[in-house]
This record gives sequence, structure tokens and C-alpha cells, in this order.
Amino acid sequence: MIRRVTLDRKPELQRGYRLPFEGDVQISQGNNGPWSHFSFQNNGRRTPTTYDFRFSVDFKVPPGTQVIAAKDGIQCGFYNAPEECYEGEDIEGGWGVKTNFVFLRHENNMMTCYSHLSREGFRFRDGEFVKQGEVIAETGMSGWIGPTPHLHFGVFSLLVDSVYMATFPVSFDNYHGTLDHAEVFSAASN
Repeated sequence: MIRRVTLDRKPELQRGYRLPFEGDVQISQGNNGPWSHFSFQNNGRRTPTTYDFRFSVDFKVPPGTQVIAAKDGIQCGFYNAPEECYEGEDIEGGWGVKTNFVFLRHENNMMTCYSHLSREGFRFRDGEFVKQGEVIAETGMSGWIGPTPHLHFGVFSLLVDSVYMATFPVSFDNYHGTLDHAEVFSAASN
């Protein structure tokens, strides 16, 4: 069972990243977004586990979009399974659907997550060094994509203030628009 929680974490802005794809920026769910970009506790495990996904961003891109490394790093994790997806908006329905992803670890011990990838698009193996801007994968229809195909991106660290996986706000060198969900959709309605 997923239960929303409130956290007092005020994480530091992470700099030196580039957008994880080429092309126009369209955000389908920004920081503090309503569907999955919040803090929650997963009580379906043996030990309840807290996650802080508030600073994740979903970039609206079509399947097959090349995903590029947002910063130099070493591939330190991936999941590559048959593609299945959930296109609904309920977290209980979406949480259990496995997604294809890649994790990169960076020099400051931060990590980046690139999720909703195509099964055929992986370019590197765990332990290999990846330069900023190199293609690492392609987007696909895997995991909880909701009604809009997208690339889920987050800068995170593990085990921060009793939070298992904690995202951090990010600043992109090649994009200066807002990443906040409320601001993105407020501007879009004007």
C-alpha cells in the first residue's frame, strides 16, 4: 500500500547537468507533480520504505527518442525486461508495473535515473564510463507511463535522512525554464 508522507527535506540544487534528450522541452509532470512526484511510504514491503520523488521530471517524448547522459558517470544499474505498461493515473495500479531503466553514478556520489526505456535501446553495461551527451538508451513503453509517453528523469541519492531514495532539484545548463509542475501548467493555461 502506498501512503503519501510529508518530509521536511530541503535538498540542495544540483548543477552541471544537461537535458537527457535533444529537442524541444515539453513537461508532462514536473517537480511536485500530482501523479507520482511526491514523498510516499511503500508499506507493501517487509519494512515500510520511504521515497522522495518530489524533484523528478517527466519529459514528454515519443517512444524511440534517444536518451543521453545528463552528466559524466558510470552505469551502475539497469533493468531490461519485456515491455509492459500501465497507462492509467492511479499510483496503486502503476507502482507494480516494472519499468526499464538505467542508473548512472556521478563523481559527487549523486545518481541519475532514466526510466521508461525500450528493451532494445540499451548502449552500455554496468561499470562502463559514459560521457555527458552520449546516447545511453531509447525511450519505450515500459512501466507506469500514464496517458503520455515520456522519459522519467531524476537526480537522486540513496539513504538520505532515513529516506531510501531521495531526489534533488536539478538545474540544466541547456534549459532555463521552470521544472515545477504547478508553474509549468499555470503558464500553459495562460
